[in-house]
Amino acid sequence: MDLIGDYKTKIEEYKRLREIAETIPTEMPYRLEIIIDLNSKIKDTEARLYKMQSFRTTIRCNQCKKYLDGDQTYRQVGPSYIICEACIQTIYQNQLSSEWERIYQLPKGCIKQDILDHKLDEYKAAGLIYRSGRYHMVSQYVVIDYYGKKRKLPDVPYPFIETIS
Repeated sequence: MDLIGDYKTKIEEYKRLREIAETIPTEMPYRLEIIIDLNSKIKDTEARLYKMQSFRTTIRCNQCKKYLDGDQTYRQVGPSYIICEACIQTIYQNQLSSEWERIYQLPKGCIKQDILDHKLDEYKAAGLIYRSGRYHMVSQYVVIDYYGKKRKLPDVPYPFIETIS
């Protein structure tokens, strides 16, 4: 049983019936209702067919639980954990202050000290720095904007997780 083929034949059948209904004289009662009903059935069946054909992928992001489109790139971590590009960007852009210090080769504890000295209050007010338990979560923008003005930051490669498309 080919479900997609059944939907395609059903659409063709509805289109033939619509052509027949359009040949009915305009004086006949319910002619317009029949044509409108057939048009709505055609559109409904085409929409169902489109949904069936577009959701052929079984790949699902383990982070946001959304199904990935066929052309959407994703990353696989380990044997079974799959994460989409949008989630990778979100995770990568907000990391612990100590992680950014290690990645951008900043002195140990300098981000935390600047937060405690209220040098980064404008970023904190904008929501780019926040506390998660006892740790400070810092956006990558803060590191590039604030510390990039003070010193030359090294070029940071994109996350090292293997990309699959």
